[in-house]
Amino acid sequence: MMTLKQIWEPTLAHWSYLIGAENGEAAVIDPNRDIERYLSMAAAAGLRIVAVLETHIHADYASGAYELAKRTGARLYVSDEGPVDWKYSFSEDDNVRSVHDGEKINLSNLEFEVVATPGHTPEHVSFFLRDTTATNEPIAAFTGDFLFVGDVGRPDLLERAAGLAGTMEASAKVLFQTIQKFKSRFEGHILIFPAHGAGSSCGKKLGDVQVSTLGYEKLTNWALKIDSEEEFMKEVLHGQPEPPAYFKEMKRINKILPEARLRNSNRVTGDGLLDLVKNGATLLDLRSSGEYAAGFIPGSINIPMGSDFLNWTGSLISYSVTTVLLASDPSEVELAAAAMQLIGMN
Repeated sequence: MMTLKQIWEPTLAHWSYLIGAENGEAAVIDPNRDIERYLSMAAAAGLRIVAVLETHIHADYASGAYELAKRTGARLYVSDEGPVDWKYSFSEDDNVRSVHDGEKINLSNLEFEVVATPGHTPEHVSFFLRDTTATNEPIAAFTGDFLFVGDVGRPDLLERAAGLAGTMEASAKVLFQTIQKFKSRFEGHILIFPAHGAGSSCGKKLGDVQVSTLGYEKLTNWALKIDSEEEFMKEVLHGQPEPPAYFKEMKRINKILPEARLRNSNRVTGDGLLDLVKNGATLLDLRSSGEYAAGFIPGSINIPMGSDFLNWTGSLISYSVTTVLLASDPSEVELAAAAMQLIGMN
């Protein structure tokens, strides 16, 4: 019997997945930095994580894949597709296996087939799941940032976020070709499990539905209904939201290796706070706009907790300076600190 759990992180509009085989072995796909949730969820379900799969080098959050694999003794599977500039720097580590299009990863009755799906990024892969005790046909595809419900991954991030000039048109062409192959190769009953939902900056029209089918996406997803490369390129590059500034930093961190997530925070008041300010610390005020307007510390930045908190924080707060969180409720500080760690801000 197969176990499949979808894990939602609202601050990132991010989906990750825990899939268990009948013998109790399990795989996690595209985990974020809060690995404790995967450990506790697997334990509660009686599962043992033996494989961690990552679809691509993420731009919108710090990956937890390497740390989760290390904590559990699992094998980490990362893409070896794309040019040399888009390889993981830690792919030669003993617990890491680089995979290519067509390779298969087996856990008891479960089989994950690696399918190259470039366009959003050159190294992007999707994982097609088969329950071999039932059928040799795939039941689901974990499509990362390639195919969403109602949208596809944007091909302009390499240029607009990573600074690689002249790449967005070429990436859009590759994405169109990938979509055409994808549509013709796979059956409509396949479940589509994406890495993001509505609220993510990785696309412009992401749906708020947890799962779809390839058949339904062929009927409703604008990107799968266009058969002209020229028309597709025009539409996919038009109206994309401005990528948060921190996306470039995430690409660098995830390619090299995210550090283990820290869980300690110190309370600072009085002279300690003044000393931090004198030394160039950034003051991030988490209170509501109304409270901030009624009285604030000059030079502080006001970003209330909400669905756009990480987008604004990652755009306005430097990774290279100390950040002091200000709030009227200490619990808000803990929530903000945990959220900021998801984008590599310890």
